[in-house]
Amino acid sequence: MVGLLCLAMGAAGLVAAWWRNSARQDVWVTARAITAGRVLTPDDFVAASVNLGTGVAAVPASRSVAGFVALDDLAPGAVLPPEALGRASGLAGLVRLSVVVEAGRAPVDVMRVDDAVWLLGPTGQPISGIVAGAPQQDGTSCRFDVAVASSDAPQVARWVADATLIVAVP
Repeated sequence: MVGLLCLAMGAAGLVAAWWRNSARQDVWVTARAITAGRVLTPDDFVAASVNLGTGVAAVPASRSVAGFVALDDLAPGAVLPPEALGRASGLAGLVRLSVVVEAGRAPVDVMRVDDAVWLLGPTGQPISGIVAGAPQQDGTSCRFDVAVASSDAPQVARWVADATLIVAVP
């Protein structure tokens, strides 16, 4: 009797594990390598039906990601985690972009929200911006949000994507 009960419990456990792991979800997967700071387009992602492990979060394919900014580098074929997306939102002619630069390319110890900054790249004139999100540094890189004129946003995003951006405080 005990053996039969153990067999039934084991079978129930296998069915439960199979049920949990067979629930496929349609999520976004990167179609190409994406660098931090890039403004995302529909061509950057494809929908894929995947099994996600317990505790793994992914952006559902039903949610639009075009116009968001990549906060991390993403390899081709990677499932898109929600924390890798930043919002590029227009506000009174300004666009808020997430910026990721190598440590030492931004004076994070003196940068505060609402401070003016100059954004410098290898070409063109310096672009003025306003720190819109508290800078965070992890030892190898610095991340913060900046508000710039909408006409300057593509240039700043390109400098971030190319890892050529330098931030200065006037």
